[in-house]
Amino acid sequence: MRRRAALLGVTYPALGALSAANRPSRQPVESAPPAEEPIRVMAVHAVSREPVPDARVFVLGQGGKVLAQAWTDADGMGSLPPLAAGARPRYVLVERAWFFIVGRDWMNGMREYFMLMTPLTPPGFRE
Repeated sequence: MRRRAALLGVTYPALGALSAANRPSRQPVESAPPAEEPIRVMAVHAVSREPVPDARVFVLGQGGKVLAQAWTDADGMGSLPPLAAGARPRYVLVERAWFFIVGRDWMNGMREYFMLMTPLTPPGFRE
């Protein structure tokens, strides 16, 4: 890490502080607050910026349990139903054939998520 700090032109302690600040928190997950409105997720192709239809959008909770799921429409929008009271969500994920799975940590109070879907290279593809 000292060598990397020298290459970046920062002091060793400063690089350590930056690394610690960027680590994900290990704090316990809070229960999701009850909500009356759905959680909207938009899936967009990372290269063409076109909507990604027919992608599965889902929320994973503690232990990998699926708490809610939906599919994106022709405009790349998925609308997840409100989570049950006491649910403990961890991640919002989007998956579709020929794309990498993409997701982010659950954020209490956030009602909309924007996901950039990176395509996989199909077998035999040549530019």
